Amino acid sequence: MRANAVLLATLSALIFASSWGPSEPSLPTFTDIAASAGIHFQHTSGSPEKNYIFEAKGGGVCLLDYDGDGRLDIYFVNGNTLEDIQRGVSHGNALYRASAEGTYTDVTKEAGVQGRGWGMGCTVGDYDNNGLPDIYVLGVNGNVLYRNDHDGRFTDATEKAGLSGGRWSTSAAFVDYDRDGDLDLYVANNIQLDVRRSPLSFPGPDCNYRGTRVMCGPRGLPGAPDALYRNNGDGTFTDVSVSAGVLEESPHYGLGVAVGAPGVGVAKSVATGEAVAEFGFSATGAKGVGDAFADAPAGGMPVGDSAAEVSGSGCPGPHPPIAANASPAPQSESALRLPIATRVFKPSGPPNAVA
Repeated sequence: MRANAVLLATLSALIFASSWGPSEPSLPTFTDIAASAGIHFQHTSGSPEKNYIFEAKGGGVCLLDYDGDGRLDIYFVNGNTLEDIQRGVSHGNALYRASAEGTYTDVTKEAGVQGRGWGMGCTVGDYDNNGLPDIYVLGVNGNVLYRNDHDGRFTDATEKAGLSGGRWSTSAAFVDYDRDGDLDLYVANNIQLDVRRSPLSFPGPDCNYRGTRVMCGPRGLPGAPDALYRNNGDGTFTDVSVSAGVLEESPHYGLGVAVGAPGVGVAKSVATGEAVAEFGFSATGAKGVGDAFADAPAGGMPVGDSAAEVSGSGCPGPHPPIAANASPAPQSESALRLPIATRVFKPSGPPNAVA
């Protein structure tokens, strides 16, 4: 009798469990540990009203092992306000060094990477092949190249390298496009302006959308052309935008850059008339880029299945010629009507062996 009771209880439990079916796997959760980990960075980006479009953008972050201890450190890029930048006030970027205990120490000053002006984002790559990652900081009023000097410090190598920019740069990626063993640099630019003075009257004809007051720009401001810089191997770069075929005759407003086999994708917004025009995708073969982008060593934001695979050592592949967050690009203007136009540069000749 007792055995029968045990059997009945077991069968009841099995039937009850099976009626519920297999349990769904639990999703991971996250806990905000910034304060306890020692991270106290405060980001500044324009006024609370966000009168201009660049005030509502920015705040890039780079993860890099700058000191070669096997732990990822964090570099935060800070913005500014029109009032402060016109008074010469900088809010400063921040570099946090990771410890083995999972905490972070602010080493910005001793590393010499405070930044200047109005920061927008950053990208990382070992452009001088010294074995440690360097930092290229994008800004509204100019960019900064920090060379890693092995001793825990960085040197501002912007002027020597010829990478000061001067336009509102929104995104960049290191990529060895000519496959000579040195990382080159593609920079996407948005508009040309001088933030040290108010670029537009507010409110004004360029600060409304169908009668509704909105932030000013990009309409009313000239688009800034992108730039492709070839690494000369001696710490300097040469602007090869024209010869490589990546210079637009009528620049649009750059938003993002993605690199990966077999090319470079650039997302653009286009403003005409009274509103943002809707454009589809187009693909353009890059003139003069004789050495294929395919399998070129890269750093920055890749196109591919796993961004984690790209950290200066090579592109995951193979992948179709697509741009970030975009559908595959056809060879001519598409009938698709989307709010961005994406340019995809593909190789125009056979790949050459790395020298």
